[in-house]
Amino acid sequence: MPTKLMRQHPDSKQAQARALAVWFDQHRDSQYRNAQGEKMFEYGRPWWSVIEKSSGMPTGPVYPMGWDAPWMVPQQYIADSIGRIAKQELTQTIQPKNVNSDRFRIAYERMAKDDRDATQMHYQLAVTVATNKNLPIPKWGDVMDARLVTIVGVQPRSPKIAEAALAGNKWLLGQLMPTPNAVTGKMEVEEDEQLARLLRMHSESLWTPEQAERDAETQAIAQSEVKALFDEVVAMKKEMAAERAAMDAERAAKATKVPKKPAKAEV
Repeated sequence: MPTKLMRQHPDSKQAQARALAVWFDQHRDSQYRNAQGEKMFEYGRPWWSVIEKSSGMPTGPVYPMGWDAPWMVPQQYIADSIGRIAKQELTQTIQPKNVNSDRFRIAYERMAKDDRDATQMHYQLAVTVATNKNLPIPKWGDVMDARLVTIVGVQPRSPKIAEAALAGNKWLLGQLMPTPNAVTGKMEVEEDEQLARLLRMHSESLWTPEQAERDAETQAIAQSEVKALFDEVVAMKKEMAAERAAMDAERAAKATKVPKKPAKAEV
């Protein structure tokens, strides 16, 4: 799999066997610009990860590169997606110096199915428990009796979250550009109230202190390399944009050029 190999730290044999990679997901947006006016998502949302050189696959989490969003898809639906796009489906992304950038498609369909199945099982359990305990029988989608929740637990993550991501909800994906807020006088991103409520109802599984420590260490070690990688990607985007502008100008000039009339033949 094409990857971006970076400078390695000689701390251990394990470190020497690993590198950094850059990935792009399916969420392209040629209109979005960040505060610096850069087109962040023209080729999809960029991610980075530590990889094993031998396999080219991530050794841990895949992190957003230079962007943020109100929700991050659970890692298993990213990891399971990498390497599954057929070569004929791959499209041109960016090609920095000595780099082949690769793509992946987040498995939202499977996430939505998993969440629907979990919600169905949770509801069936709640009905059974409510019947046995003589509690109010919950209706599908309604708020459950607090006494019932203490027994069966809170409702699983709503499948509407994965469905919204699959449909390209820009607020959820971190691709909604800020607009003026008349009350605060600031440029702000307007919250999707329904999705925000669903997100607040659920929290991702918390890492153990050991996992959190390893994650922080990984990000700290890779920080300078990721910054260099991000700068290289930005520079390459600007170069490609300049090349496209020059080609467009050349085509426009040819289109407006008046053809010379053929000279009249002498009699």
